[in-house]
Amino acid sequence: MNLTKLKKTVLMIWLSVFLMLPMTAFGADVDIYAEGTMSETELIVYLYADVNVQNLVSYGVSLNYDPAELVVAEVLKDTDPIPYTSNVTKWYLGDSSASYKNNPTPDTSVPGEIIIIGGKLDPLNPTQGVGQGSKVFLAMVRFTPADVQIPASPTLFLSYAKGDGTSSFKNFVRLDNNTPLVLDGGNVYFGSVQVSEPGDADANGAITPSDINMIKMNIGNADGPCYMDCDGNGSITPSDINCTKSKI
Repeated sequence: MNLTKLKKTVLMIWLSVFLMLPMTAFGADVDIYAEGTMSETELIVYLYADVNVQNLVSYGVSLNYDPAELVVAEVLKDTDPIPYTSNVTKWYLGDSSASYKNNPTPDTSVPGEIIIIGGKLDPLNPTQGVGQGSKVFLAMVRFTPADVQIPASPTLFLSYAKGDGTSSFKNFVRLDNNTPLVLDGGNVYFGSVQVSEPGDADANGAITPSDINMIKMNIGNADGPCYMDCDGNGSITPSDINCTKSKI
């Protein structure tokens, strides 16, 4: 095979791989996802955004659940979870001295959905929204069981807060050279809601020696999922190894 044919062959292989990869492999403008910890009596879910563009000025997310399985006990936006993320001060409307100041309170009025809307508008810097960053905190939701206990695989998924991305309401907007650009409809990716028992580091539904290896590899990782924090002290440390051993 000559060099030209070899290059064409490599290019075709690369294109084939490219086309088979999901959109998130190359990143949407905004990736929305959630992770959480669960026991028989409580489920805590943390909602995050990976912001891959500059100057995001609004977001609108719905966390959907089955009201036959779960009851909403609490929804918090102006909190600093321990410390699965520490960026609640990114979102504010008006004075930046208070996190989430003037942002709407989450709406739980319709059973089965939690509407979470927010944004950033700083009068001193009106053209600056939230910049690029991973695990940008959106909200924390605490559920209790609707029946005797939290189901092993609760029904949870993420979507736009309002509409399907093509409605008159604009969920995700960013500024580009002071021009508002709507990201709804193709530039926002909604990922999974991954929940597991603390110590089930690989989230496969069982606590095994492989979870210990996962925890070892993530000690000190501030972006590690909350279910790796077996002892619930807010960070992934060697103590989580002993905690996980006790659960095997």
